[in-house]
Amino acid sequence: MDGVFVVNKPADITSFGVCAVMRRLTGTKKAGHTGTLDPMATGVLVVCLGCAGRLIEYMPAGSKSYTAGIRFGYESDTQDIWGDVRKVSDPHFSAEELSRALEKLTGTYMQKTPAFSARKVNGRALYSYARNNEEIALPEKEVTVSRIVLREFSSDEALIDVYCSRGTYIRQLISDAGQMLGCGAVMSSLVRTSTDGFDIGMARDLEELRRAAEEGTLSGMMLEPDCLIPHIPRIDADSGICRRIANGMSQEVFEGCPPSGLVRVYSPEGFIALAEISGGLIKPRKVFR
Repeated sequence: MDGVFVVNKPADITSFGVCAVMRRLTGTKKAGHTGTLDPMATGVLVVCLGCAGRLIEYMPAGSKSYTAGIRFGYESDTQDIWGDVRKVSDPHFSAEELSRALEKLTGTYMQKTPAFSARKVNGRALYSYARNNEEIALPEKEVTVSRIVLREFSSDEALIDVYCSRGTYIRQLISDAGQMLGCGAVMSSLVRTSTDGFDIGMARDLEELRRAAEEGTLSGMMLEPDCLIPHIPRIDADSGICRRIANGMSQEVFEGCPPSGLVRVYSPEGFIALAEISGGLIKPRKVFR
């Protein structure tokens, strides 16, 4: 199969593990995803099968949204409730003070990368340094947090919705909020509700996908590869032009083509290639049919 599945990832499985399940269900050798979720996190995971993975690099740097649980009064090595607790204190603050702290964490700024993360430094994932108690300067990355909504609040817990750019660490954001409030905080749950234009309403549970595979209806749940790149202009070509492009040959531009840049090429049967227009020619980049 060559296509895309929007999966509602359950807890207690890695993103790579979900890809392995989809490989088995579809009999496809290659499967990848568009953005990792921690093992204990749930929610939207976009899995690309077969040649669909060749389009991941062309996806826009889209926004993401999460619903996250917070437990105040704790600090852990992993910045969540599943890590080793390092410090416990009594939280004393109001909902208004929490809202002000969250407001300070919106906007564009440099965010420190958590010690327990997959980001690589000197060729090694940061979590490998942390597990071996090796000290290393944690890198920072520019992130944009457009909005944080406080949904629920009690004396020591809260539930928030976060709308942010790719690469934002929710664990770090929660830890930073806890430091501002003087009591510490850890993430107690995380659900990714949307990513790169795919939302939780589109996502299928793994058990639903397993049943569909047994019933022979799994292919009906798969999206076409071009769903990953809707921002790239579309051109429709006749069968002759598409045949040449499908064979890797450049083709002169025709009426309706943009002057330059990437384009999605469609034959009467559907999406066939990602190409680039340059110098009056349509040059194939990735051919699918």
